[in-house]
Amino acid sequence: MARTGQTLGLEEVILHHTFKKMAGKTVRVPCRERTHLSGDNGAGKTSILSLIPVFYGEEPERLVSKAGSKSSFLEFYLSSPQSMIIFEYTQAEGFCCVVMYRHRSNKVCYRFIKGAADDTIFSESISEKLREGASAQEAIDLLKESDVRVSRQILTIQDYRAIIQRDPELIRRKGADSRVLRSEAMEFGLGGPETKMRFIHKLAHVVLNKNNLMGNFKTMICETMFQDVHLNTAPVSFDADNLISEINSLKAFSQETDRIRRCLVDDQKRLALRDEALQVKLDLIATMHIERDRLDAEHQELGRLKESIETLEAEFNKARSERYRLIEQARIRKESIDGQLNRLHEKDSEYREEDLPGKAAALKTLPGIKKQLAELRTLIEKVTEKVDQFRREYEAEVNRISKDHDRQLDSLRKQYSDKEREILTSESRMNNEITSLGKKQAEETMKYVNDRQARETELNSRKAVLESKIENAGYLAEEQAQIDEATTNVDQAFEDYQEADAALGESLKEEIKAKSDYDACLEKESGAKRILNSRIGERDELMARLNPEPGTWLSELREIDPEWGSTLGKIVRPELLMRKDLAPSFDPNLKQWRVIGWTLDFGSIELPEVAEGESKIKERIDRSNASVTMATRAHEDAKKATVKAASAHAEKSKAVDDARVKLSQKHNVLETRKGHLKNLKRELLKNVEIRKLECEEELKMVSGDLDKYRTDTADGKEEIKGRYLEDEMELKSSWQGTIQDLNDEKGKIEGRINTAIEDHDKTLEKMSELFVQACSEHGVDPDYVSRLHKDIEELVSKEEAIEQSKERVVEYDLWLRNEWSRLSDLNEQHSSAKAEHNKLKTDDHQKQKTFDDENQVRLNKRKALAKEVSELDKKISDAQTIVDRFSDESFGLEGRVSEIGSLTQTLSNQLAELAKLKKQVFQSFRSAQAVIQNYTGTQIHKTWEEIIEHRNAMLATPENMDAEEMAIRHVEALRSLIESNIPQLESAAREHFFNESGKLVAYFEGLQNLTRKVKSVASILDKNINTDQRIESLEDIRIVLTPKVQDDKSWGPLKDFSMTWKDWSSINHRHLPNDEIIRLFRLVQDTLKEAKLGTDIKTMVDVHIAMKEGGRDTVIRSEVDFEDSSSKGLSYLAIMVIFMGMTRFLCPDDKVRITWPVDELATLSNNNIPKLADMLERNNLTMMSACPDLSQALSRFFENKMGVLPGRVVQYTEDEAIKMSQERRNQLKSKLAFTEETSDVV
Repeated sequence: MARTGQTLGLEEVILHHTFKKMAGKTVRVPCRERTHLSGDNGAGKTSILSLIPVFYGEEPERLVSKAGSKSSFLEFYLSSPQSMIIFEYTQAEGFCCVVMYRHRSNKVCYRFIKGAADDTIFSESISEKLREGASAQEAIDLLKESDVRVSRQILTIQDYRAIIQRDPELIRRKGADSRVLRSEAMEFGLGGPETKMRFIHKLAHVVLNKNNLMGNFKTMICETMFQDVHLNTAPVSFDADNLISEINSLKAFSQETDRIRRCLVDDQKRLALRDEALQVKLDLIATMHIERDRLDAEHQELGRLKESIETLEAEFNKARSERYRLIEQARIRKESIDGQLNRLHEKDSEYREEDLPGKAAALKTLPGIKKQLAELRTLIEKVTEKVDQFRREYEAEVNRISKDHDRQLDSLRKQYSDKEREILTSESRMNNEITSLGKKQAEETMKYVNDRQARETELNSRKAVLESKIENAGYLAEEQAQIDEATTNVDQAFEDYQEADAALGESLKEEIKAKSDYDACLEKESGAKRILNSRIGERDELMARLNPEPGTWLSELREIDPEWGSTLGKIVRPELLMRKDLAPSFDPNLKQWRVIGWTLDFGSIELPEVAEGESKIKERIDRSNASVTMATRAHEDAKKATVKAASAHAEKSKAVDDARVKLSQKHNVLETRKGHLKNLKRELLKNVEIRKLECEEELKMVSGDLDKYRTDTADGKEEIKGRYLEDEMELKSSWQGTIQDLNDEKGKIEGRINTAIEDHDKTLEKMSELFVQACSEHGVDPDYVSRLHKDIEELVSKEEAIEQSKERVVEYDLWLRNEWSRLSDLNEQHSSAKAEHNKLKTDDHQKQKTFDDENQVRLNKRKALAKEVSELDKKISDAQTIVDRFSDESFGLEGRVSEIGSLTQTLSNQLAELAKLKKQVFQSFRSAQAVIQNYTGTQIHKTWEEIIEHRNAMLATPENMDAEEMAIRHVEALRSLIESNIPQLESAAREHFFNESGKLVAYFEGLQNLTRKVKSVASILDKNINTDQRIESLEDIRIVLTPKVQDDKSWGPLKDFSMTWKDWSSINHRHLPNDEIIRLFRLVQDTLKEAKLGTDIKTMVDVHIAMKEGGRDTVIRSEVDFEDSSSKGLSYLAIMVIFMGMTRFLCPDDKVRITWPVDELATLSNNNIPKLADMLERNNLTMMSACPDLSQALSRFFENKMGVLPGRVVQYTEDEAIKMSQERRNQLKSKLAFTEETSDVV
């Protein structure tokens, strides 16, 4: 029964200048209807038939038999540039062609051409060119020039297959080029825009190769239905016990790591401290040499100082005796002059008591007294003369008296002036003598001060020096040099410490960054693992949705209601679909969809993912597989990055440990040098304080001496001042007497002048009165005469007194000229003698004081030096004791001189700390060594033994080395073990375990996916193939697929380990496995040794055909079952039924006609051939078959009956075909219908 409606598919195969038998010819083979090829063996029937799978995209080389001269498809079919194979086919838009030809690079290539062959590649113009020998490329170029749509050149079979089958998966795999490929598929692919097919080329290939039909069918099922299943190979057997033992030893040893690291840090501190102590020892030894030399020098200095003190004391005592003699002589001279001055002043006092100075002055007035007396006497004589004479006489007398009075006044005034001048001269002389005396005082004082100034200046200078020393009490130049050197060492140590601290900071930053990077890598790895698990979960979920377990609601929906997704699928809860306890039932007669009484318009609801069809799910599975692959790669990359980051972090952590040790070393050096500087300053400050105290004591003495000296100077100045004041007083006293006498005389003269004036006035008055009286009475007044007599008597008395003292006054004047005139000289001599005596006494006192002060300084210096010698000797002794205790030697270093006490204390502290660290290191090393010995035979123990052996070979072993020293010299080996070897061993063991575990999990997941896939595929094939069976004696034909993996004894332990491992490893990827993981791992390894699973999917899946033949259950698993079946023809027909179902499953678009290449159908019975034809027609399938002859029944089955002759293919009528077959049947009786043309089979 012919199929009505449009069918799209292969129309014709055209061979142009192809294989040898068709060389130079163009041969056409129609394919639209069922076509039969007949001809002699080797004529080329199978060679033509083999091109059908090539059209659908099979690898050309797989269709070429390597027998004979068929070296390759290219050489056999497309032997020249003119060779072409053209497949003409129809699709939704009309005719298209595929041209296969030889590329200039000697590869098979494809071109799609829009249009029928006769209108394009074999059009009249191009056919002419082809007859003239044009190449395929030239013909295609001509097509392009004639505006025929020609595709790009297709060079890979994958691209061609994706286009011709419109395979969405192959198109997706092209990535960035998928858009171009999808466009070409839409333009040139079989069918229409909605058509999708896959693996038709494999089905066509299986149908073609009838030999090992069941094996090939099973292979095709596995290749087409399980191609998205990634099955990991079974893990290779290895020594799991050894790996587990190594892991256990590493886990045990890891518990000692912290203690070992503390041991290494302590040992680094010990070594650094030992180096520091060795340097301090060298410094101390160098300092001891210097200090011993200094001690010897100070002993010698002490002796010299003692001898110097004794010598200076003797010399001073001798000089002091001479000074005492000079002082005594000066005292005697001074006392002699004092006696002369005393006697002189006593005589002066005696004369003054007699008022001889006044009497001497009165003596000088004697002539005036006598004259006055004479005048008075004359006056009184004349009083009695006659009055007349009075006038004459009065006037004459007045004139005379006035003249005499004037002369007297002039004389007296001259005397007064002389006395005034004499007084002034005396006062001037007195003042001059006082000034001279003052100058002498000033000179003597100046000389005295100057004589004492040097000593005072010396004392002031000494005081200033001492005050400056006290105020600026500090270190000596050599002490400051020591402090500067120690300070420089501290500064250098501080700089080194800062550099080490900065280096530690940088190392910590790098370690933090490395840790951050490591954590980021761990997080990334964990994220990648989560993503991988999520992708695997999504894929597993998709696989479960694609292949639901039988009995689930989803399986029932797909089997009973294929359109459920567009209705119920839009509202159902997804988790209900996988349940088996819902007892679903379906009423196909219900015209409307109702949900618990409600009618819904499902067209308004978007289609959810859970309701998608199998094609969409497959697409999602394909994408999920790609995602799983990418996630797996990302996870592996993340693991590698994590390992690299872990290594970097370990390296940075080691750098931090090294930096911390270095910082600790630098800190110890800094603290040691600070301590040394502190001790040095303390010791030197003691010296400063001692010197300061000495200076203060000396300053006290010098200040006392200076104050005493200044007091003595002031006293000396006062003494000089007193002496000169005394001399001045004596001088003034002496001159005051003279001046007083002169003043007295002056006063007397002044009195005389006044008296003379008064007397003159009185005389004039008396004369006037006498004159008046004489004129009036001519007599004399008695009162007046009485007064004259009285005045005369007074003057006579004065005259007599003066005359009596005249001899004594002369004696006094002589004494004044001869004795009193020596007063000034004697005063000067006294002052000089006194000054000399005082000077000698002061000088002696000063020299005594100076000597005592200087000698006290020398004595103090001797005392201090003796104390310093004693202390230095003790310091050297203590230092030698400490040096003798430290037996380690150092080479290549030089000692630096420093303060011995500080170095001794520093070395003592360092030795105590070294002993403490050594004990700690030894105990930690013994503990670590004991742990290693507990795991004899492990890699840890072997590695440790190798390290120790290597170190023993490299290090010289001194004699008599005790166990403690032997142990400590190998402490550094622990660093190599834990920082290099242990991480490598642990990483290797962990990596090994993770790899093996990963292999187990991957192996299990592959088996698990395969199991799910097998169930899913079984359900799918059962639904899509076991339909429309219209063959007598055959019913319930189906493909049965069952997984074999769950039957193996390794399945249970493998599943338990995989589930546990995935949970544990996701958060513990940096740790060694725990005990439970190790137990399950061991169990899996033990069971896998006895496992019987292969590595090929075909060995893990049982595929067979089940059917009922004549009511009897028949199972065909292999070619043997096929050959042993009761009816080989029926069995073959059953396989054809399966193939039809498979074809429509792989190409759901029933408008697309699929052509089968079938080699010989003679085994079918005549009554089953029409049924086969009807089934093919219903499924829009056609076939091309080849066999030497054609029976009458088969002749009716094929619309096209073609004969393959040398160089050509001819078409027969049915009668011609039957006749030709009858004639040839007699000739080819030895050939069976199922015989293959081995020379031509491809």
